[in-house]
Amino acid sequence: MESWQIIHSYGEKCGLSHEQIEELHDCFDRVEGNPHTRMIFERSLERSRNHQITPTELEEHFSPYELPRVYLLLILSLFPMAEALYRERHWPMSMWEEIRTDVAIWVAHQQENYGFVGLQWRIFSWEVGVFTGKTVQLGRLQCNTSYTFEEPFSVYRNPADGAVRLAEQSPGSSWTCELAPGDPVINLHIPASGGMDIDACRQSIRRMTEFFAHFLPDYNYRAFFCESWLLDRQLQDLLPPHSNIVRFQQLGHLFDHSPESETIWRVFGEKGVREGVNAVSHRTSMQKSLAEFVNRGGKFHSGGLIILRDEVDSAILDAPRQGATGQSRSE
Repeated sequence: MESWQIIHSYGEKCGLSHEQIEELHDCFDRVEGNPHTRMIFERSLERSRNHQITPTELEEHFSPYELPRVYLLLILSLFPMAEALYRERHWPMSMWEEIRTDVAIWVAHQQENYGFVGLQWRIFSWEVGVFTGKTVQLGRLQCNTSYTFEEPFSVYRNPADGAVRLAEQSPGSSWTCELAPGDPVINLHIPASGGMDIDACRQSIRRMTEFFAHFLPDYNYRAFFCESWLLDRQLQDLLPPHSNIVRFQQLGHLFDHSPESETIWRVFGEKGVREGVNAVSHRTSMQKSLAEFVNRGGKFHSGGLIILRDEVDSAILDAPRQGATGQSRSE
């Protein structure tokens, strides 16, 4: 394990404040001061590097209050490996600088919702992907460096008129399959780092096509794919038509993904999940509109978005398209 001064410097480079980093000092001292605890930490660090760590293996060694801090220490300890990985792969270090502050977003979220510094398991496991090169950032958006399309349908196109349909079976012999389960895709993520400026999102997609063409030319992706609470088509009725969220939904073919959604957690936080949306102050027009929807009995779900590879240029150039027709999940 690195010295405290080095861990502190990693935290600063990740965008954490001095006060946030110092909240980890006692946890660091406990790990460093006990040979057995340090051995457990080092083993978990190695398992994190190899994506083998499980959510239960540290629970018997640390209290529920300590665990989030241990998870954050593990992430900061991955910092030198991440830097080395970018250098070895000759990826621009500017990309590492863009994504390494992702952890600061979630530390702030942890403080706001739990009152102390750290990371919950679900965020820790995500950050492991960030710090081991599984996820990269190019401007406003992030993406996986490899991902398999696993939806229970395929995407078909009619060559005669260019119509696109999402269906479990081919609509007819003249239709060609453009995307099927098991095909490689570029999986988009929308980090909670601020507003969703649509031009910035388009620029990110452009940069991703250039990144994959230059650094991963053998990755034969068939489409860009995104699954998110932000892609709930109901938001088109709850937000203004010029909303960046609505405009993002129009970049590709929209479909209903799951009846489960993170919308309340994302918009109203842990308190909104535990106590209901009315337990949280509604400061923004989005919060007010979504709270009214919930109070009317509305239920959010998550949606998905597909931009076929040969449609990327038009998506970047702002050609809004409607959701594809076909099977029930796409309507």
